[in-house]
Amino acid sequence: MKKTQLKQIGIDTAKTVQLERGSDSPNDYVARLDDAPARELEIESDRSGGGWLHLGGKVRRFQTARRDQRVFVWLDGFGYSFDIEQRTARRVGGAAAAAGGGQLNAPMPGTILKINVAAGDEVEADAAVIVMESMKMEMTLTAPSAGTVKEVHCKVGQLVEVDQLLASLEPKRDA
Repeated sequence: MKKTQLKQIGIDTAKTVQLERGSDSPNDYVARLDDAPARELEIESDRSGGGWLHLGGKVRRFQTARRDQRVFVWLDGFGYSFDIEQRTARRVGGAAAAAGGGQLNAPMPGTILKINVAAGDEVEADAAVIVMESMKMEMTLTAPSAGTVKEVHCKVGQLVEVDQLLASLEPKRDA
C-alpha cells in the first residue's frame, strides 16, 4: 500500500493514509487511516478537480487543488493537504535488462507533456527524460542509468497506457 501523511489544515498532527488500487475497476481502492481496518472506497472524479467519494455506503463531495508538490483536498467541510512524491518510471527487469537494454515505461496512463531528449542524446542517471500528466498530476520520468537514448517512442500530446514503452536507452558501459 502507498503511504502518505495527510494533514488537516490548521491542525499540527498528521494522519497516515495508505491507499491501494482495488481489483474491480480503476476507480476502486482499498484505504486505511492510521491503524484502522482497511476499507473499500470508490473515487468518482469530474473535470473540475473534484468529484464524489463513495465510502461506507455514503457519498461525499470533494474538491482538490494543487500548488507545486502539495495537493489540497476539501471534504465534509474540512481542508486537508499532502505532498506529492516525485515519481520515476519503472526500471526494466528480466531479459531486457540482462541484455544491456534499458526502457522507460509509463508508470500509469496519461498524456505526454514534454520530451527532453532525442535519439542519440547522452543522459546521466536520473536525468529528466519525459514529463507526463496523469489525473491532473505532473510527473517527471527519469533515466534509470547513464547512457545514450536509442529511440523515443512517444510524442508530445500523445495519450499513453500504463507500461507503454516511451523511450529505449543504451546504458553506459564502464571501461
